[in-house]
Amino acid sequence: MKKLIPLAALALAACSTTAPVVGQFTSTKDEFMGQATASWTAGTMSIQSQAGITCTGALRRDSTVNGNGDLICSDGRTGTFVFTKSNEYGGSGFGTLSNGEKFRFLWGNTVGRRARCDQDPDGIACTRI
Repeated sequence: MKKLIPLAALALAACSTTAPVVGQFTSTKDEFMGQATASWTAGTMSIQSQAGITCTGALRRDSTVNGNGDLICSDGRTGTFVFTKSNEYGGSGFGTLSNGEKFRFLWGNTVGRRARCDQDPDGIACTRI
């Protein structure tokens, strides 16, 4: 019975997935990149724009296809977003910051179609192709 506990903990840890995120703030055209890590129902998202603004927040999946989240940015703005899965491992989303600025993003393997992402010591770094 004692061997089942470590195996169960390992199985639960494997349920979390990290995916690249790339997007753009629509009015300033400031592009951002980062990553989202999620389990079946909740997770986190962290992005950094070309202008150096960082935003972090929580995300929630309300179904197997859709979810939403909140962001807090280093410049004091906050925001909300929604996202959807367009295939098994990726999708898209959009949101609005507290100053009215809108943003759009791609996540997961949907990013791979438009960018190359590599893991480095600071997280996931993406470049557009």
